[in-house]
Amino acid sequence: MLRNREEEETNNLKGVITAVHDEDIKLGQFTRLENWIPSKVTAIKKKRGGVAFTSTPVSVTAPSFCASVCNDTSERGQQLITLETAFVQTTSFPGTPNLHTSWGYISDGELYSLIGLNTCGGGNMTYNNTCCQINHYIDDVSALEEAILLPITSANAFVNTLIGTSDRPVWMHNSTTGIRAFYDIGTVQVTYATPNTNGGANTVYDFAVHGDDVWFYTPSTLDAGPGVVQFSVFDRLTGVQTEDFYSFGATDDIVVWNMTLTTDYLYCLGQNAADAVIKLYKINRSDGTIANSLTVTGLLPRNIGVASDDLIYILGTSSAGNNGMWYLKNFSTLVFIGIVAAGPTGGAFAFGKGSAIWNNGNFYFGGMGYSSTTTDVFKIEVPCVSTIVTPLMIASVTADQGAVVAGNNLAFSWADILAPTANDTILMKPAPAAGVLGVVGTTIATFTNSSALASGSSTLAVPGGTTPGNYVLMYLSTSSGRWTATSNVFTVT
Repeated sequence: MLRNREEEETNNLKGVITAVHDEDIKLGQFTRLENWIPSKVTAIKKKRGGVAFTSTPVSVTAPSFCASVCNDTSERGQQLITLETAFVQTTSFPGTPNLHTSWGYISDGELYSLIGLNTCGGGNMTYNNTCCQINHYIDDVSALEEAILLPITSANAFVNTLIGTSDRPVWMHNSTTGIRAFYDIGTVQVTYATPNTNGGANTVYDFAVHGDDVWFYTPSTLDAGPGVVQFSVFDRLTGVQTEDFYSFGATDDIVVWNMTLTTDYLYCLGQNAADAVIKLYKINRSDGTIANSLTVTGLLPRNIGVASDDLIYILGTSSAGNNGMWYLKNFSTLVFIGIVAAGPTGGAFAFGKGSAIWNNGNFYFGGMGYSSTTTDVFKIEVPCVSTIVTPLMIASVTADQGAVVAGNNLAFSWADILAPTANDTILMKPAPAAGVLGVVGTTIATFTNSSALASGSSTLAVPGGTTPGNYVLMYLSTSSGRWTATSNVFTVT
């Protein structure tokens, strides 16, 4: 541990921001860690109503003796996590419960969103300062920091507001000619002539913005249109369409719930309308082809938050009222984070027509206000784990035998369950196909962790007459059945 060499030197630099007043540092002096002021404190203060993403923070280099650095792509392991309201919008504008909202960008606890009364001005939220306002939230404080007047107004109605993901503040809505978008706190307006061949007057469901590109998902059967799903790509500022991608082909009717762009890929969560199979898709931005996909039906997923191409967070819901959370590493390895009990009241949570953003250790998600969903924005904080204080905990279950004869006992063990309960169960199931994640397959045998042990071992009776083949064990947390871990494959003979 660093210590100052004498009491006088201890106080010499107290309160000095070394990144700003380096002239106050004398040769040979040491400073306490309190003098290493985090960059967030020394960041240039953003002017209210200004464009948040143009500010350049003053960075302070972390001292070399730091054991680890926490950022948005750091692995976090299991957590005791809770659901909370990030930003309260339901009381920010008169007219509850007919409020609609649009947003797509949250950074360092700051949100600019559009909120308005859906029945104002004859209906559908006329885009003026009577029917709408810009909500500004800062520093992850749930209360509204300020309401801002619209810099551009219009007599047109803001019909069917949209929520998506973006690398800059944005709000959008459907119109009779396509999508009308506003960027840079509403100072830049662009219209995109989205396809109307699918019926529904150019209606789209989801958007993703990254750099110069805007992607829209158009569903297959609006007003009995043709059964083809498409992604339409536009130049962000000119509104010129640059691509039309039919990534899912002419037969698969995929209902896309939410999507995010990175430099090279589009990630989206979608359900096949024919068989209800839910997949996480990784789509090449260059040509719209599917680079990879994973079946995640067994997670009951509803929202994804993309930290990077190598780290994607997944939030799922269940009929038991408990939400599960995971992250996917390298688009192959699934890690359980924890159970999120039903959280704040104020309206249904936004699963489906909504969006999720992973930023600064928080998973933010919300809806537009449709179908009884609230306009509030929720978050789940997933802190970094110090490898010094608490080792990274990743739950596991292991079949201790490579093979077992039907009718005999299988030895197995489990470890590092963060918050075990007496209702936790371990299920024996047929080994899932490659690329299938979560709880799947017919249960052959069951073991209950009735002693609620975080780590332990036991045996499981494999029923006589079990069909020979490959099997796995799946650990489920609590009676809600949230997937926690899957074992290695073992063989029944």
